[in-house]
Amino acid sequence: MRTFRALSLVGVLAAGAALLVGCSEDSVPQADVEAEAETQLAAEVGGTGLDVSCPGDLKAEVDETMECDLTVDGDDNTYPVTLTVTAVDGNQANFDIEVGDPSGG
Repeated sequence: MRTFRALSLVGVLAAGAALLVGCSEDSVPQADVEAEAETQLAAEVGGTGLDVSCPGDLKAEVDETMECDLTVDGDDNTYPVTLTVTAVDGNQANFDIEVGDPSGG
């Protein structure tokens, strides 16, 4: 099992994550956002053992942003993650994921 190296995360940009918007709301459920961000980041840097934590649902509007936190097994840092909605088509929202400089540890 591979884990992330701290330096390999900073500046990572995963483009084009796509999720379905909830039926009764114009947002993507928090759990779906977190899971997709984890999947996209793992694919981008080739590692495991990461956890993305977001404050709530992601509003499905172009240019909407949300700040989340990324933690990685074996790394005491917390990385800020910015999600930006790039497109909304029917019940699908696309968003980019960018990892910033770590805080802590």
